[in-house]
Amino acid sequence: MAPGPTDVPYESETEAVFLGVKDYGRITFGDVKLEGNAVYRFLIGGSERLLSIRGYDSFPIQNVLMEGHRYYVRLSGGEVVSARPADVIPPFTAVVSGTPGRRTLRNFLATAMMPLGHTLYVYGGGWDWQDEAASTQAKSIGVSGAWDVFFRSQNANYLYKDSLHPESSTYPFGGWNEYYYAGLDCSGYLGWVIYNTFETGSGREGYVFKSTQFASTLDAEYGWGNNTGARYELGDGELRPGDIVSMKGHVWTCVGRCGDGSIVIIHSSPSVSVTGCKGGGVQLSALNPNGDSTDCEAYRLANYYQTKYFPEWAARYKAGMRSFSDYLGFERTGVTGIFRWDLSGSGLSDPDGFAEKSAAEILADLFGE
Repeated sequence: MAPGPTDVPYESETEAVFLGVKDYGRITFGDVKLEGNAVYRFLIGGSERLLSIRGYDSFPIQNVLMEGHRYYVRLSGGEVVSARPADVIPPFTAVVSGTPGRRTLRNFLATAMMPLGHTLYVYGGGWDWQDEAASTQAKSIGVSGAWDVFFRSQNANYLYKDSLHPESSTYPFGGWNEYYYAGLDCSGYLGWVIYNTFETGSGREGYVFKSTQFASTLDAEYGWGNNTGARYELGDGELRPGDIVSMKGHVWTCVGRCGDGSIVIIHSSPSVSVTGCKGGGVQLSALNPNGDSTDCEAYRLANYYQTKYFPEWAARYKAGMRSFSDYLGFERTGVTGIFRWDLSGSGLSDPDGFAEKSAAEILADLFGE
């Protein structure tokens, strides 16, 4: 049996710590992917070395590397020709757990709760290193321990984009995605949720798309429901639990409605921390049709569940309050719109009757209250 991450390296391998890309925040994608360009920093035998990485169209080695983690690497001169993890990332146990491959509305929403309160917003998080498709983490079963490790390594001063210090920011200033593994953006998050709802094994084709394309792709390509340009909160009906809203620059999911008309949503989104820093991540938020006041049932629910079950998160971030008009009154242009699951079984089924439950009933069910 081949040795695992905790075993000794193969005879031809060397232990190394990946330190990131030299001149991160200034170097371009063209320079980083250039064959033979020694811009990758590794700590080997106590000394830092600059190495190149053997290039392939799919960048298989870059899509394994995570900054600060140990690897067993094979070297050919000054080139890394293979790398496999030497660290064991602690497993993550979610407060609410979904079941991989169970295609029900309840399980979809339960799965959506799994990274809640432990996963920071990283622009490009959930996309691969070359920023073209799903990352390894976004097409893996279960919550990535790397997301929780990164969350715990940060505090309320975390910035998802630090323009003043690009060399220490997780934002992909250079046009590639070095911190693809550390957290999730809105589309990376939803792609992971769909993968864990529809798949039972890791490593298959992922479901990470541009935010504006989710609704149309789930309809036209997969046939799992209907994408509509209807203005649900503006006269053409009401949102239902599980509805996915694709708008310009963002995609989010409806958890449920409240008696006062407010809506609980779940998404990965930047939000301002208690210290005034724009960080955020996977969170519950509220939409209030009566303005931006937090005096609504949806906000009280979001605040209650995040404070009770995710105290570390709540110590950094208050429950989210989003603009009702921005999140539902946007112009339906191109492929933007609202996707609704076909609950007859072609998309999801609904044996639990979640489509007719209120936000309070859904959250109480999922959290076992």
